[in-house]
Amino acid sequence: MPTPLEKFAHLSQFDNLTHFVTNSSIGNISYTTHDNSTLIQENRQKLAEAVGITVNDFCVPQQTHAANVALITEQHRGMGAWKAETALPATDALITQTQGICLTVLSADCALLLLYDAKNNAVGAVHSGWRGTMQHIAQHTLEAMHASFGTNPAQVWVGIAPCISTDVYEVGEEVVEATLKSFGTMAHYLAYNKATARWHFDLRYANSQMLQNVGVPKSQIEISPMCTYLNPHLYYSARLTQGKTGRFGAGIMLK
Repeated sequence: MPTPLEKFAHLSQFDNLTHFVTNSSIGNISYTTHDNSTLIQENRQKLAEAVGITVNDFCVPQQTHAANVALITEQHRGMGAWKAETALPATDALITQTQGICLTVLSADCALLLLYDAKNNAVGAVHSGWRGTMQHIAQHTLEAMHASFGTNPAQVWVGIAPCISTDVYEVGEEVVEATLKSFGTMAHYLAYNKATARWHFDLRYANSQMLQNVGVPKSQIEISPMCTYLNPHLYYSARLTQGKTGRFGAGIMLK
């Protein structure tokens, strides 16, 4: 059985910070999947106990692959924690300076990013699938942190959770066209696979490079090497199961 909560080494150096990535030990934590809400509540209770908080301390958005970033304050504590209907609508990134609120985003192949501004003691959590990546949601999150907290990207530390890897992430012309429009090049973002005769998208590179382009040092970006598609015993993969699957999560909180 894997460790219930996985950690990023460089985020773990900060004593005033709690963060995690869940895996199969916790189970499905999304209300918008096939499992009944009672099971999800039980799994979230298990997660809360592992983190050392209550379920009411979570803030979980309604993710729609948009590029909306929400500033979370005390009034948002518990939103989306017990039921999907209370989640922040159409929001894929959260930022806060409020202590004790666990910003939590969910995935089953998409990239999840956890951000920490070490100078201003502020955090962010981002859900970035290919659509969010093309809309530069990670960059918008940093811009929102700068506007709200004075964040300088050079002082931000980032963890990118397990996501689908380039080796298996086949994409169609829609993604190829979007990549050219969004980044102006296919180089490094896309790789042609002769075996599949398809283009493959590099979700990790796209998000990491986006952060570096706006000033986050490469040395402060830690990327999990784990692929969700190739490790279904640990993580959920929508691509592998054709959408019939649960969600794992990543969370970050100021103590």
